[in-house]
Amino acid sequence: MRRVLKHHVCFCFLSTALLAGVSLIAAQEKVYAGSLGNCKGDVDGSGRDDEQPIVCNGSDGLSGGASDKVLRGDRNIDMSKYPGWPAVEVYGENADITMSGTLRVTNGDGRDNTYPAIKVHGGGVLKLVEATVTNVHKGIVADGGFVTVMAGSIKIKDGGVVVEVSKGGRVTLNNRVAVIKGQEGSSTGITGIEVGDGGGTVELMDTSFTNVKTGIMIKGAGEGKANVTMTGKGKIEVGSGGKGIVMQGTGEAEVTGGTIEGSGSVVGAVVSSGTLTLMGTSFTKVTMGAEVKGDGKLKMTGGEIRVTSTNGGTGLSVGGTGSAIMMGGMIVGKGGETSKGVVMMGEGEVTLMGTTVESFLTGVEIKSGTSGTVTLTGGSKIVTTVENGVGVSVAGGTLKIEGSSTIEAKGTHGVGIKVEGTGKANVNMMGGKIQGHGNESGQGVGVDMAGENGTVELTKVTVSGFETGVKVTNGTMKIEGSSKITATGQKAVGVEVKGTGVLKINGESTITAEGTHGVGIKVEGQGKAEVTGGEISIGGVFGRGATMGVSVTGTGEAELKDVTIKGNGKGTSTGVVVDTLSEEGVKLTDVDISEVMYGVSVSKGKVMISGESKIAGISTGLSVQGGTVTMTRGTISEGGVYMSGGTLTLEDVTVSGSSTGVSVTSGKFVMRRGSIKGNGNVVNVTGGDVTLEDVTVSGSGNGNGGTGVYMAGGKSLTMTNVTVSKVTTGVSVSEGASGTLTVKKGEIKEFKTSGVNVEAAGVESVSLEGTKIIGKGGGTSKGVSVGSKVKSAELTLTDVTVSQVGTGVYVKGGATASLTLTGVTIEGVEKGVQMLGGKKLTMTGGSIGFTRMGVMVQDGEAKLMNVKITGSGNGTSGTGVYATGGEVTLTDVTISQVGTGVMMSGGGTLMMTKGEIKGFTTEGVSVGISVTRAELTGTRITGTGASEYGVYVGGGDVAVRGGSSDQEMHVEIHAMREALRGALRERTVRLEGVQISGVQKGVHVTGGGTLTMNQGSIEFKGNGYGVYVGKGVTKADLTNVTVTGKDNKGVGVYAMGGRTMVMTLTDVKISEVTTGLYMMGKGELTVSGNSTTINFAGGYGVYVGDKVKSATNEDGD
Repeated sequence: MRRVLKHHVCFCFLSTALLAGVSLIAAQEKVYAGSLGNCKGDVDGSGRDDEQPIVCNGSDGLSGGASDKVLRGDRNIDMSKYPGWPAVEVYGENADITMSGTLRVTNGDGRDNTYPAIKVHGGGVLKLVEATVTNVHKGIVADGGFVTVMAGSIKIKDGGVVVEVSKGGRVTLNNRVAVIKGQEGSSTGITGIEVGDGGGTVELMDTSFTNVKTGIMIKGAGEGKANVTMTGKGKIEVGSGGKGIVMQGTGEAEVTGGTIEGSGSVVGAVVSSGTLTLMGTSFTKVTMGAEVKGDGKLKMTGGEIRVTSTNGGTGLSVGGTGSAIMMGGMIVGKGGETSKGVVMMGEGEVTLMGTTVESFLTGVEIKSGTSGTVTLTGGSKIVTTVENGVGVSVAGGTLKIEGSSTIEAKGTHGVGIKVEGTGKANVNMMGGKIQGHGNESGQGVGVDMAGENGTVELTKVTVSGFETGVKVTNGTMKIEGSSKITATGQKAVGVEVKGTGVLKINGESTITAEGTHGVGIKVEGQGKAEVTGGEISIGGVFGRGATMGVSVTGTGEAELKDVTIKGNGKGTSTGVVVDTLSEEGVKLTDVDISEVMYGVSVSKGKVMISGESKIAGISTGLSVQGGTVTMTRGTISEGGVYMSGGTLTLEDVTVSGSSTGVSVTSGKFVMRRGSIKGNGNVVNVTGGDVTLEDVTVSGSGNGNGGTGVYMAGGKSLTMTNVTVSKVTTGVSVSEGASGTLTVKKGEIKEFKTSGVNVEAAGVESVSLEGTKIIGKGGGTSKGVSVGSKVKSAELTLTDVTVSQVGTGVYVKGGATASLTLTGVTIEGVEKGVQMLGGKKLTMTGGSIGFTRMGVMVQDGEAKLMNVKITGSGNGTSGTGVYATGGEVTLTDVTISQVGTGVMMSGGGTLMMTKGEIKGFTTEGVSVGISVTRAELTGTRITGTGASEYGVYVGGGDVAVRGGSSDQEMHVEIHAMREALRGALRERTVRLEGVQISGVQKGVHVTGGGTLTMNQGSIEFKGNGYGVYVGKGVTKADLTNVTVTGKDNKGVGVYAMGGRTMVMTLTDVKISEVTTGLYMMGKGELTVSGNSTTINFAGGYGVYVGDKVKSATNEDGD
C-alpha cells in the first residue's frame, strides 16, 4: 500500500453495456482459445489463467496458439507480479485476437514497471470489449499493431503515456471509453497520445483525455504519417503548464476533429519540426493556441483557438523557419493587455485563409528582426475591440493581405495596421477593408506607418471609421487602385504624412475626411506626398464643413497629378493649403478642385500648378499670402484670385470670379496670357506690384459691372498687350493709390464711363503706350480721365488710339498733373482733349477727330506739335483748339473741317507756329477779349470760301508772322469771308509775312490798340476790302504789303479811325480795286515808299475825308 501511494497512476473507466453480445460473437465464430501456450498466460505456475499475462502471436504451434481467436472470460492481471511483462501482448501478422470479457490491469504494489498494459506489435490485432487499466506507466502501445477498445477506462502513472503508436500502428478508442485521466497532482505529467517512428493512427470516438501534461506527442522519423482523429465529443484536457499537441517528428502528422482544452498556462500545439495538419481541431482555454518553431510546419483547417488569459496570451506564434497555414476557423482572445492573436517572429510564412482573429490587444504581430511573411486571404478577418488595440502590428518581415479580408480595430484608440521599428517591414494589401470604431465618432488610425525602412502598399483597399485613415511617419506608403480612405471625426485626417514619411497614391483612389476640422491629406514635418489620380473629398457628411483637402506644412512636399479635390460647398473648407519651407514645395498638375470655400491657399513655400488644372473656390479660387506660386494653364473660377503677399505668376490661365477675378493687396503678381473675368472690379489692386502681359480682362457687359483693372494702392501696375472689355471703367487708379501705372499696347474697349480713369493724388506716373481705347460711342464716356486730386503725377500717352467715346482725354478741374501725348490718335469723339485742370498738356504727333471740340485747355499750359485736329465738317463741327487762359503753343498743327480752328479766351497767350487751319466755317483763329498775347508764325489759314474770319481778335496783343523770305514760313489765310477781324481794345495786332487770299475781307480791326502788317499780301474778291481799320484804333502801319482785289471791285484799305488814329502805308501795293485807299474820321494818314502803288478803276486811288487831320504822300506815286 505504501508503494501504491508513492506512485501516480492513470485510470480509464470502461462501460460494459455491450458484453451481452460476446457469447453471440463466440458462437458465430466458433473460435476456441486454449488455456495453455502463448494465449494461455500461464507463466508463473499458479495455474490461474485469468490472472496471468496474455501473450498471443497467432501461431498454431506449441501452447495452442490463438490465431483469429476470441478469449472468453474476464481477466484480472496485476502487472506488479510480472515485472518485465505487458499485461497483454499480441504480435504477429496472423494474430487477430478478440477479448470478449473484461480486462482489468493493475500495478498492485506500484513498483516501477515500464512495460505497457497492452502491447500489440508486428501486425497483430487486438479487440477489447472492455478494458480497465489502472496505475500503469503506459496504457496501450501499438508498435505496428492494431488495437480497438470498445469501453473502459485508463489511468496512467506520472510521466506515462496513455496511448503510444509507431510503425504504422493504430489505436481506436470507441465512444464507450468514457474518460482517460492522468493522476491528479502529477509532477512530470502524463502524455495522452504519443506517435513515434513510422507513424500511426489514433482514433478517439467520443473519448476524452483528462489532466494530461501533453495531449498528443508526435516524434521520431520515418515515412509513416501520424494520424489522430477525434470524433463526436472527443476532447483532450491538458493540465496547467502542459501542451495539447507537440510535433517533434520530422515527418507528417494529422489531427482531425476534437478539442484540446487547457487549464492554466497551456499551449495548444507546439510544432518544432515536421508538418502538423489539424483538420477541424479546436483549442480552448489555452494561453497560447499554437507555437511553430524550428523548421516546423502547421496546417490548420477549421477549428478554433480560444485564448482565455486576461493578462496576455497568444493565439498562434511562428518562429525560426517554421510556417503555418490556417484555413477557416477562428482565433479568439479575451482582450488581455499584452494578448496577441498571431505572432510571426521567424523567417517562415503564416497564411490565414478565411480565418477570424478577434478579441486580442494585437490581432497579428510581425516582430522586429523578422524576415518572414504573414498572408491574410480568403476573407480573413482580424478584429480587436480593445481600447488601444491593433489589428496588425508589423515591425519586420512582410504582411500580405489579399481578397476580401477585413481588419477591424474597434477600440476608441485602435489602429488597423501599425508598422513600426527600424527593421525592414513591408505591407502589401490588395482588396479588403480596414474598419474602425464604426459609430462615426472616428477615433484611432486605420494604417499607421512608422517603420523607418518599410513600405506599405494598399491596392483597392477600403479604410473607414477612424479619425485618421492612414498615417505615415517614416518609410513609404503606397495607395493604388480604387482604394477608398474615409476618416471620420472632429479632426478627421484621411492620410497624414509627417516625420520623414513618403506617401505615393496612384489610380482612382478616394480620400475622404468627414468632420468639422477634417483634412484629406495632411503633410507636415519633412513628409512627402505624391498623388496621381483619384479623389480627395472633404466634409462629406451633410452639415459638416471640413477644413482642408490637402495641407502641406513644416518642410513637407507634395505632388498631385490628375487629382480631384471636392468639398461639400459649406463651412470654411480649402482644397489645398500650403505653408511649407521645403525647396521642392508643392506641385499640382491637372488637379480639379471644387465645392470648397477656398481652392488653393498659400502662406509660404513654393507652389507650381500646371496642366489643365481647375480650381474653383466659392470665396476664393487661389489665395496667396506668401511664398512663390506659379500656375501654367488651367482655370481659376468662382472666387477668383486673392493675393496679400509673396509672388504669384500665372501663365495661360483662365480666371473668373463672381465678383472680382484677381485681387492684390500686397506682393508681386505677374500674369502672362490667359484671361480674367468678373462682375465687379475684375482686377482689384490695393497694394503690391502687378504685371499683366497678353491678358484678356472682361466684365459681365451688363452695364452694372465694375472696373476692368482697379488700382487703389500698390507700387506699380504694368499692363502689356492687355485687352479690357465689357466693364464700366477699363482701368481706374483710385484716390488712395500710389506708385505707377504703365499700359503698353493692348485694347480697352466696350466700357461705359472711362477707358482709363486716374483719381489718385499720390500716383507717381501713368503711362500708356500703343494702347487702343475704344468706347461704345458718345455720351459722357471718356477715353482717359484724370481726376481733380491728381497733383504731381506725370501722365504719358504714346502711340495711343482713343475712339468712340464722348471725350478722348479728360482732365478735371483742380488737377495739377502733367499730361504728355505722343503719337496719339483720338477719333470718333465729341471732345478730343479736355483739360479743365492740370499743369501742362504736351501733345506731339498724332491726330484728333471730333464733332464738338478737338482740344480744350483751361488755364494750364498746352503745347501741341505736329498734331492733326479734324472736325466732322458738318457746318457746326465745333472748335479745333479752345483755350481759356493759360499758355497755348501750337507748332505744325493742322486743324481742319471745324467751326473754329483755334479759339483763345480768358487770360493767357496763344503761340501758333507753322501748321495749317483749313476747312472751317466761322473763324480760323479767334482771340478773346482777355487774351494777353497771340502770335501766329508761318501758319496757313484756309477757309471754305463761306468761312467767316481767318483770324478774329477780340482783344489782346496778336502777332501773325511769316518769317523772313522763307515761303514756307509765310502765314497764309485763304478762302473765307474775312481774313482777320479784331476788336483790339488797346492791344496790338501784328501781321508779318502773312498771305491772305480768297477772302471777301482781308483784315478788319476795331476798338483801341494798333495794327501792324509787314511783308504780306491780301487778295480779296467782290465788294469787300483788303484792310479795314475801324474806330478806336489808334495806329495802323502797313509795310511792304500787297493788296489785290478782283475785277476792280472793292476797297484796298478802308480806314474809319478816330481822331487819334495814325495810319501809315509804306511800300504798299494796291491793285484791281475800285478805290485804293479810303480814309474817314479825324486821324492822320501817311503814304510813303518808292514802291508804293495804287491801281484802281472807277473809284479813287486815295480818298480822304474832310475831317482827316492830315494826309501826306511821301515819295509815292
